Amino acid sequence: MKPKRLISLFLSLALAAGFAFPVLATGFSDVRPDAWYAEAVVWASEKGVMGGYGGGTFGPDESVTRAQFSAVLYRAAGSPAVNGQSRFPDVGASDAFAAAVGWASTEGLMNGYADGFFGRNDPVTRQQVAAILWRCAGSPVASGNADFSDVSQVSGYARTAVNWIGANGIMNADDNRFRPTDNATRAEIAASVRNYYDGMESENSGGKTLIAWFSRANNIDFDPNVDATTSASINLIDGNAVGNAKLLADMVQAAVGGDEFAIETTEKYPSGYRATTNQASAEQSAQAPPKLSTRVSNWEDYDTVILIYPCWWGGLPMPVRTFLEEYGFTGKTVLPLCTHEGSGMGGTQRELADACPGATVLTGLAVRGGSVSGAAANVENWLHNAGIFD
Repeated sequence: MKPKRLISLFLSLALAAGFAFPVLATGFSDVRPDAWYAEAVVWASEKGVMGGYGGGTFGPDESVTRAQFSAVLYRAAGSPAVNGQSRFPDVGASDAFAAAVGWASTEGLMNGYADGFFGRNDPVTRQQVAAILWRCAGSPVASGNADFSDVSQVSGYARTAVNWIGANGIMNADDNRFRPTDNATRAEIAASVRNYYDGMESENSGGKTLIAWFSRANNIDFDPNVDATTSASINLIDGNAVGNAKLLADMVQAAVGGDEFAIETTEKYPSGYRATTNQASAEQSAQAPPKLSTRVSNWEDYDTVILIYPCWWGGLPMPVRTFLEEYGFTGKTVLPLCTHEGSGMGGTQRELADACPGATVLTGLAVRGGSVSGAAANVENWLHNAGIFD
């Protein structure tokens, strides 16, 4: 149920009973239903993005630490799997927010300080929130400058982000002042994250969705006697080779609809697993994208591109590079979904942002190869939080 509808329902029930009951309207005793952030708090609570405290309060005016903000974004992204241990000395593997910090760092959304620390307990400022949400969106070019009276006080690293935030109405500004160095409150975080995801949902609701996928399985002359036992990335279904990327593409299509498109190379890779990886490794080293035999004929019809691929040596496979080079992505929304055997997203999120100028590249999801068959719920949650479907 949408937050606005939920609040209206609770208010109607309270009026019908003859009394006001703000706790029922928002779920928190310190969040009045007429507060500017009430709908955002309900949204964050319903989505499991932000919870309250034991006494039934939300703490709308309290500051948010960098670790807490990483956890908010991590939950909003669907709590994807994270591999490896934290590289920050002030974030231990047993900390409740360790996975969130590791994910935010790996995705390039939140970095540490020059001394190597993450600053787990440091309050996150409003300009930091703007910069982080801007990175979540793929660091898009801002259309014009923000009309904030104190924009000159914004630090250099956050200027473009604040311009983008202002142009898209993601963060509020009292008396036209952005207050870049003020600590962000829980109410402001709830509202900003909700506005960000609502904006993404609005952008993605008008056009068609393309589910483009690349898999080794459909780019080799498959011999089940040679390949089936040497690669977990190939599944033998009814005697046919089906790659993990194809399985994920089918899951995505079942959830959101859209058109599937297989990225296929003109020249097949060798049938043997090791021979294939040797050729692919040579392509990666030489940065030599191969030619493709398939092409999207109605590219301009698609506003959203869900790109599915394996993470090879921490990067995008060269055939995917060819695909990115053949089309213009300006104005499109790109969602990366990759399979891996321990690398997570690797550097592919940044590669996509660099290769798709003018596009909005949303935070991707990494699924370990051996977990693909049971990943449908995780994939649906990721798509839902990206605003692709209700």
